[in-house]
Amino acid sequence: MHPLPNDTIRRILVIQIRAIGDVVLTTPVLPILKKYFPQAEIDFLTGRGIGSLLRGLPEITQVLEMTPYAPIPEVQKIVRAVRQRHYDLVIDYQGTNTPALITVLSGAAFRLGWARVRRRWAYNLKGTARSTEQYVPLQKCQLLNAIGITEENTRPRIALLPEAQEKARNYLETIIGEGKGPKINISVAGKRQARRWFPDRWAQTIDLLQEELGAQVFLNAAGAERDYVEQVAAMCRHRPHILPPWDLATFAAYLAEVDLHLSYDNGVKHLAVALGTPSLAFYGSARPDHWHPPDDTRHQFLYPDVACKGCGRIYCGAMTCMETIQPAAVLKIVANMITRNRTVMA
Repeated sequence: MHPLPNDTIRRILVIQIRAIGDVVLTTPVLPILKKYFPQAEIDFLTGRGIGSLLRGLPEITQVLEMTPYAPIPEVQKIVRAVRQRHYDLVIDYQGTNTPALITVLSGAAFRLGWARVRRRWAYNLKGTARSTEQYVPLQKCQLLNAIGITEENTRPRIALLPEAQEKARNYLETIIGEGKGPKINISVAGKRQARRWFPDRWAQTIDLLQEELGAQVFLNAAGAERDYVEQVAAMCRHRPHILPPWDLATFAAYLAEVDLHLSYDNGVKHLAVALGTPSLAFYGSARPDHWHPPDDTRHQFLYPDVACKGCGRIYCGAMTCMETIQPAAVLKIVANMITRNRTVMA
């Protein structure tokens, strides 16, 4: 442990370039840093397009953005911008090639990163989490132990832009008017095949939510996901709404307005947690102790008790865990969550 003299730390840079969920799960460290370095300006370097989630957080002075896997000229530009800010402390939460390079070239006197990554040569202060078998924000907070900070926080947060909130509310008013049924957002697509549920199960569930709960169901679709989402929508007896191709700020504002989010473990689930939107997540190859907020009953999960659960695979031929999850069980949990949430808000 190497406590830093907090009166000499004037500028801090936090680095987490990708992905959306990882960025969101880094935000719990921000109020801790501001508490221990109250006079410091805290900047955040993240992926292009993600910065809108961070601008407006009270601890952040400036957000820098860059393209993930950026070409050399863009990396050079970011390095120049970082050096011009004269940071005293840089904290690299990502630990991959480009963030490590930016950290070591930053000129900062103190460079903090993970002790067990290949790029640890970039850091003159190194830390570890007490355990990797815990919620990721706790692990991120525990990296700060290396500079004498032991406080922990499990509450991710993001900022919402007023213009994005207005756009999202106008969309919902146009689509559903004065409808009384619950508004449910669903992420049916996903990059990791081993985490995805099956299209026909999604279609059955969407129909049950509409028929049994009178729900207005919305499917989010980004970029290449749209064809898959359209495939699921076409299988439904009652076609759900497919969201427009919004920017991230508008989507986040919309997600804050719905009654529940349903998905596998993904970045949208972490957005929902940060917004306080109740969520139900499916876990199979991913593990809820890593990715699910502890002690927050607004967020529920299904984690089938199969021998291979938590395997961490990206691809799987058997999909035993996802095969176990049935639409009727999902409907029952969602109905209970909607009822409980409305009782709490009454």
